[in-house]
This record gives sequence, C-alpha cells and structure tokens, in this order.
Amino acid sequence: LQKCVCLGAKLLFEHKIRATLSEIKNWLGTKNTSPDTITVEWVPLSIFDLRSQFSLKFRRLLIDVTIERERMTVTSFGEQNEFRKVSYHSAIEFELFLQNQLQNQLRLYSRKDVATNNG
Repeated sequence: LQKCVCLGAKLLFEHKIRATLSEIKNWLGTKNTSPDTITVEWVPLSIFDLRSQFSLKFRRLLIDVTIERERMTVTSFGEQNEFRKVSYHSAIEFELFLQNQLQNQLRLYSRKDVATNNG
C-alpha cells in the first residue's frame, strides 16, 4: 500500500513539474531574443518506477532532476564549474529557481554579446 501511495505522489508531482516546464518555456520565449531554447530530456523509465528523472539544458546551464514521491533533487552545473544540489518540495519552488537560473544565463550572454560587439 505504501508503494502505491508513493507512486501516486510521484505521478502527481511529475505532472505539476511538466506543467511548470511548459510555463517556463513560454515565459522564456517572451524574455529571450536569441534562437536558444530549453532542451528537456526525460529518462525513459516505467510509469510504475518510484522515481522520474530528466535533464534540462539552456546555453551553458545544465540541470539534472530526480523526482521521488513529493520531493525533487536538483543538481545544477553552472558557468564556472559551480555545482549545486538542492531539494524542492513544490513546483513553485522549482519554477522560481529555474527562472532565476535562466535570467542569469540571459544576463550573462547579453553582457558577452555587448562586450564582443564593442571590442
């Protein structure tokens, strides 16, 4: 019975995360003037697996995510070989984290483009 409850919690959380990723892609489309897009690849696991995994890439930002029950572990790799591992318990927390990371990438590359054009 406990495995059924865990599986149900994971499925509901995964559904929320998929909706959040769709919203983030739309949001990024309004902020991003370059042709760069977010790439999301889900690991093809069985629907009955108690975890889900996906990776996300945007420019030089790489994020690996594991969803288990109602918790997600996010491992991100940044520009200066920075490594960050954080757990989230809601789609809203993940959305805020992801928006922040994407805005950092947009700012970083807009500065590089300006420096390249001026230099």
